[in-house]
Amino acid sequence: MALGDPIVLKDSGGTDHNFDKQSQTTLKDGTVQSTYVDRVSTPTEPVTLVVKQSITGKGVARVRRTLVQVTIVKLNSTTNLPSQWTQNYSWVFPLNGDITTAEVYNSVAWLGDLLGGAVTVDTTKLGYLLQGQN
Repeated sequence: MALGDPIVLKDSGGTDHNFDKQSQTTLKDGTVQSTYVDRVSTPTEPVTLVVKQSITGKGVARVRRTLVQVTIVKLNSTTNLPSQWTQNYSWVFPLNGDITTAEVYNSVAWLGDLLGGAVTVDTTKLGYLLQGQN
């Protein structure tokens, strides 16, 4: 199994959005970066989802660092200049087994509750990210 292409995500109204994979690149430091674009957005006003993952450390100190970023670009109706909203969510997951996936799912639910009200954690998608899938 894999994270998916497209990644289907619900908006605040419950409508599905398909984020199609546009690229996957391995950066110089070994970080894998995948870029997805919301299918209904336009090239001049894109909505993008970026997932970056890398493993750092040695032995029992190895961790998987993950950044999930959403960017929304809109052109100002008066100036035609771009305005941008960027939202980042990142974590450092120890690969030594000390932190369980159940603990991770709880922490994601707590942040979701803090930011937007009670949420249901999609343990499948989050599980794939914890496994290092982009």
